[in-house]
Amino acid sequence: MKRPALIRRPVVKKRPALSLRTTARSGAVKAPALQKQRIAGNIDAIRNAALAFDWDNGDLRELGWLMSTLGLDLATALQVFLNADPARFNYLHRDEVPLEHTARVAALDCLHMKIGYGFYLPHPEFGLAPVRADAVRWIDQQRSDAARGVQGRWRFDEDHFEAISDDSPRTLVMTPNIGRKTALWRTLFEPMWKRG
Repeated sequence: MKRPALIRRPVVKKRPALSLRTTARSGAVKAPALQKQRIAGNIDAIRNAALAFDWDNGDLRELGWLMSTLGLDLATALQVFLNADPARFNYLHRDEVPLEHTARVAALDCLHMKIGYGFYLPHPEFGLAPVRADAVRWIDQQRSDAARGVQGRWRFDEDHFEAISDDSPRTLVMTPNIGRKTALWRTLFEPMWKRG
């Protein structure tokens, strides 16, 4: 009995992808001051460092470290996302992204997923107020893209942002339960199906 010859797949040359580690300009050294601020729970210092991040020359590992801090608000995450100028990569396929920007796009993908899945919550005092206009502009662009039949790479849920108040937490007004007051004996001897 003769065995069939092994079928060899053709070798496809893949371009090397840049990871967050290969694009780092410096070592994985986090600023000691920021480490102390993070340990102390100073979210304002972490927020300011994330907002001041330089997308062109900064270490993306440091940004990932900053953005994974619990307690950062949704407005900060959106502003950091929009600071990266994602519009120029929004309509490019993964293979069309220039090699020097693949790590940047990967960081934007990660940030977009965290925003969409609810890792960042709105700040209770100001909601999305600092970035509301930019978020509305991005959503309007999404709508016009949908009308043309085009989808960008990063799409946000419109309802997710519309439900967020910009001024302060909304108080939920509950209507009082008006009806007969239940007495102990009535509660004990009333059939279960009537209690509801």
